Amino acid sequence: DQTYTGSEIKPEPLVMAGSLNLTKGTDYVYSYTNNTNVGTAKVRATFQGDYESLGYVEKEFTITKATPTVTAPTAIADLVYTGSAQALVTGGTTDVGDILSYCLEENGTYSADIPTGTNAGTYTVYYKVDGSDNWNAVAGGTVVVPISPKAVTVTAEAKSKEYGAADPELTATVEGLVGEDAISYTVSRTAGEAVGEYTITPTGEAAQGNYTVSFVAGTLAITMPTQVSITLAEEYGTYCSAYDLDFSGATGLEAYIAAGYNTSEGSLLMVKVTSVPAGTGLLLKSTAGSTYTANVHTSPYVYSNLLTGTTAETTVSASDFILGEKNDKVGFYRAKDGTLAAGKAYLKGLAEPSSARMMINLVFDDDATAIENYRQEASTTNDWYTLDGRKLEGKPTRKGLYVKNGKKVVVR
Repeated sequence: DQTYTGSEIKPEPLVMAGSLNLTKGTDYVYSYTNNTNVGTAKVRATFQGDYESLGYVEKEFTITKATPTVTAPTAIADLVYTGSAQALVTGGTTDVGDILSYCLEENGTYSADIPTGTNAGTYTVYYKVDGSDNWNAVAGGTVVVPISPKAVTVTAEAKSKEYGAADPELTATVEGLVGEDAISYTVSRTAGEAVGEYTITPTGEAAQGNYTVSFVAGTLAITMPTQVSITLAEEYGTYCSAYDLDFSGATGLEAYIAAGYNTSEGSLLMVKVTSVPAGTGLLLKSTAGSTYTANVHTSPYVYSNLLTGTTAETTVSASDFILGEKNDKVGFYRAKDGTLAAGKAYLKGLAEPSSARMMINLVFDDDATAIENYRQEASTTNDWYTLDGRKLEGKPTRKGLYVKNGKKVVVR
């Protein structure tokens, strides 16, 4: 008997003529019938040459079922998610041919096809030999195959803005995604509005399905602008800037502080200034609807100023006065309870003996005849100021005309 091999089986029995041993290929040749699959096969020796007259002789033999010897499949190493199906194993073999079948479920439908996987994860490949007419079934085994998540990097994009401006949209670039895949993340920054650099941080889960995500921070730079544009809807308007400003080059635009207040007359002394620190409350005079440019610079001055600038939306009440115009008369009128927008100026809680006073007049420095009639409501110190309201470090050493406690003083 012979065992199934998957190929033709060709036994060569001894052929004799009487007591004579004959030579294969010279005296006879072999031929076979049904000699591959399990069953009864025949081998025929057909005589030739000097023995051709003898014809042929036949002998039957049996081919029995094989029990295959299996060489197991092996996992394909270092698989990483690509977005496409990938073969998980290199196919196994047997000594009777490629007759292994595979499945990703132990009790699923097995196939000769090599199993594939697409998404990141761990796969178990089951394999076995199903019995047939030619071989016996062989219990199989398993191979565990991982597909690793793909590395993705989220990098915050560098941004910048001018001081006082709204933040630009904070964004990030994503490198490593496949096709239309997406991941989740948010972008935020370190709080702060002063000039300088702030960290932009993208955040999210490190493990996101088919991806392992890493995050790279960026920088938001807050810079000081070189100029600001100012447009007044009317001839007069109040203003407050987040920057130190120089108005000397803004031809046609005049800036004033409120240097003093005449209680008896209910009037403010408005002094023209050119260089002002950030946050200074100002009264501006210009051509209505025109746009002017003021340079941003570092102002060396500190002013004694009755106008309060609004760096944010500010609540005002009936004890405050805001700029207005009635019957062609521009001045500061008693406010109603409400709010004043950022970037404006007002008279805050002015000490006013007459609660019935509804309006405070404006007297500009070139119209003032007696500066000693004006006082600084907010100051009770012995500070010294120039006539245009610039605060000095102490008593002036140079001769000239100065203001102390709201009065004009001559230093000789």
